[in-house]
Amino acid sequence: ENPANTSTTVSAAASVMETLERSWSTVASEYERLLVPRFSPWANTALSWLATCAGDLPDGAVMIPCCGPGQELLEVSKILRERRIVGIDLAPGMVARAQELVSAAQPYVTAVVGDASTLPESSCAAIFSMFGLQQLPDPAAALATWCQALS
Repeated sequence: ENPANTSTTVSAAASVMETLERSWSTVASEYERLLVPRFSPWANTALSWLATCAGDLPDGAVMIPCCGPGQELLEVSKILRERRIVGIDLAPGMVARAQELVSAAQPYVTAVVGDASTLPESSCAAIFSMFGLQQLPDPAAALATWCQALS
């Protein structure tokens, strides 16, 4: 493979990620105000399913990739009490909103800025994502790393 092509591909991918980061940070408060309520029917279904299988989850943290403004973090923490919940989002604006929302749930719940498509290997017991996968540039690659992240 031509090294120049690899460099161009890496630069293009970095540019896409920077654009996503800026865009999601810019719309964080409006996303929370306008879209979180619209997503509630699907969120409630997913959270209901999580509640029914919560006792069967292995020990360990639960990762929430593409956590956005943190509504999922808060609701998951209500179901999985005293379990470490880690939200990851590319956009600092989204993470700031999430941290504000879950501040009372600390120390069990955190939100960090990061690339949700590359979770650390063997880092969690479960991954809970309702609307994140389709937002990632390469969903298939993200799923592969998410599978490796399960301990």
